[in-house]
Amino acid sequence: MNLDAVEIESKKFLTKLETINKLLDETVSLTESEVLKISILINREAAEENTEYRKEAFVNKKYIVQLMNVCDKYKDNEIVVRNLVSAIGFIATKYDYTADFVYKYLSRFKTSKSDKIAIAIVKNIYKFPQFDLWVKRWNYILSIPEMRPYNESLDYFSEIISRSMDSIPKDYLDTVSLVFREYIKKNGEEDYMSEEFQKILAKIKIIKIAKHNRIPS
Repeated sequence: MNLDAVEIESKKFLTKLETINKLLDETVSLTESEVLKISILINREAAEENTEYRKEAFVNKKYIVQLMNVCDKYKDNEIVVRNLVSAIGFIATKYDYTADFVYKYLSRFKTSKSDKIAIAIVKNIYKFPQFDLWVKRWNYILSIPEMRPYNESLDYFSEIISRSMDSIPKDYLDTVSLVFREYIKKNGEEDYMSEEFQKILAKIKIIKIAKHNRIPS
């Protein structure tokens, strides 16, 4: 993207930011419908490509806390909460702002009864360094395929497994494999996701053999 294009995009973003700031300004009265529309805009902008102007606008504690406050205020609106926790997750992981207060806030929603909110958490929570230190993370990871929509949850599950391949506990290898095998059995080996899952299963097989042959110290 050339400099002129960047400047144009930056100006467009600043216009959107004015709208976003209406939601964060406690003195501005908005209808819940307007809050919903702005929450969609916030999530969309947070998920957009990394830019300096987005980083400057989004990556600071005050802004994140304001989003959390709005999220808490509209806690009974499933879609607003989904959009805002998704936005917070994107900002934190895309711009390396994985502070403890952000991780702890998002962790509150890990076990949400809403699949929409739960999936919004899954897409980013595993990218936090704190996630790798969580004692119960594998119980959580294995619960992900039960979330809906099924294909989306499996997509995140496979990504987590791929990046955690070397740290899968021996006792969980068969359970993890079964998730992928059941999908392949149901959808056929030619399915585009099945092809990726077969690669993961091949790697798990190698790990199982290595763990089996490892000589105890």
